[in-house]
Amino acid sequence: MTLFPVIHRELRAQARQPFTYWLRLLGAGAALAVMAVMILNGGSGGESFAALHRMVLLSIWVLVPLGVADCVSRERREGTLGLLFLTPLRARDVALAKAGTHGLRGLALLLAVLPMMAVTFLQGGVGWRAVVFSFSINLAWLALVVAVSVLASAHCRSWTRALALTHVLIVVSAVAAGTLKMFAAILVFRPSAIWQVMEQLDSFIAGSVQYLTGGRGLWSTNFTASMIPPGVIRRIMLGELVTTGALLAMALTLVLWAGHVIARRWREEPPPVWMQKTSVALTKPRFGVAFFRRWMLRHLEKNPIGWLERRTWSGRVVVWAWFAVTTTLCSAAVTDQNIWRDPRRSLLPLVWLLPGSMGYLAAGSFRRERENGVMELLLVSPLTPQQIILGRLRGIWGQFLPAAALLVFVWLAVRNLGLYQTTGAEWLGFFLVAFGAVPVIGLSFSLSSRTTIGAFVLTALFGFALPPLLGWLVVVALDPFTSWNMRERDSAQLAFSVIALALLAGAFGQGMRWRLERRKFQFNTGVS
Repeated sequence: MTLFPVIHRELRAQARQPFTYWLRLLGAGAALAVMAVMILNGGSGGESFAALHRMVLLSIWVLVPLGVADCVSRERREGTLGLLFLTPLRARDVALAKAGTHGLRGLALLLAVLPMMAVTFLQGGVGWRAVVFSFSINLAWLALVVAVSVLASAHCRSWTRALALTHVLIVVSAVAAGTLKMFAAILVFRPSAIWQVMEQLDSFIAGSVQYLTGGRGLWSTNFTASMIPPGVIRRIMLGELVTTGALLAMALTLVLWAGHVIARRWREEPPPVWMQKTSVALTKPRFGVAFFRRWMLRHLEKNPIGWLERRTWSGRVVVWAWFAVTTTLCSAAVTDQNIWRDPRRSLLPLVWLLPGSMGYLAAGSFRRERENGVMELLLVSPLTPQQIILGRLRGIWGQFLPAAALLVFVWLAVRNLGLYQTTGAEWLGFFLVAFGAVPVIGLSFSLSSRTTIGAFVLTALFGFALPPLLGWLVVVALDPFTSWNMRERDSAQLAFSVIALALLAGAFGQGMRWRLERRKFQFNTGVS
């Protein structure tokens, strides 16, 4: 059978990828951090187990697609996909081999977290039912994420487009998986109440999220033991196993579909005529062409390094796409005053998403220059390393500036109108510092990292994970000498996190300038 030699080839190829080892290290490190926080806060074993389960689920959603979304598209770019079809292999075998290999690599993430989960048993409050629920949900989600990533990679030739399509399919799969599991739970308890529950859509969605994440002890041992009869418990477990099997079957169907797509698209042919005409009709400037040319020429003369980020239509669309997203969320926040009763329910997602997108863009910013040799030409031009760095940073900041300015304006306006119960001013300060600091960290790793995935992961680690950890450690060290209440403690932790983020950005900026002055940056061309 030719499938197993292909899996063996893929495993050997993945063993040479640094991200394979980073995946286990990141999973184990995140689990250790979650356990440390839960133990220091006096959490029970059940709460620690639920927190670990949510961390693993989030890691599957975020980390696994980074390595899988380029598995087929990279073969197409390098011209090696056609070589596989010189063998007796079929497209279905290629898709199954890719999914099986990356599924095994994802299982390594679960095994790395397993020792931390064993600690929760020593804390008490964790039973075998919670383990079954957690394992079935994580296994089903791992299969689904790998399947949709392979399908997206088969459709797209570019890694970035494949990753974007993967996250869109993950959202669709989340709705399908949460709905399926919630339907099963309702049918076990009260089959006649299914339509009444569906009428309250927000409650249904909240229940689906709680079911997947174990929120509020929905599938904890105490809940199932104290409120549900033993016969219903057995039906719940059977329903969970059946829905997990259905999701695994869905994942297998998606992989076979990916094989069908590979069979149709493995030849590098030009796009159809209708697609070319559609692309020209949607992307070619039609109105104000003279003004557009003067505007682009002004950007080129003022900031040639930043102009490279806006020379394509896709780079210019980023500005208005994020502006549209921010406008939508701000409109919802202004029209519904209840959202502002708690800042965590209002615009805080944008506080993380906007800098996160900037960090992702910055992490791959200098990749093109490293691949095609433009970086060497820039360094022998009259531009200094400082001008190169500031020019690229200004280009990235300019792409997200309209959305950020709108967010700050709405935040301050609603605060002055008195719709806050809590001001949330410290979060606004965090956003402003992250807006300027995260791109600096991402741009530094775009020079020093071998791969774009590694640069993005390190940017997220140093830009979003390390500063809160340092702020928390400082607050813990100052606790014996202070008399803070809970709110003051949280504000102090966030303030120290902001200071740590600013200091890290300054250090990475100086390191980036030093690398450019001494020509110490990676020349590797890999992107996965």
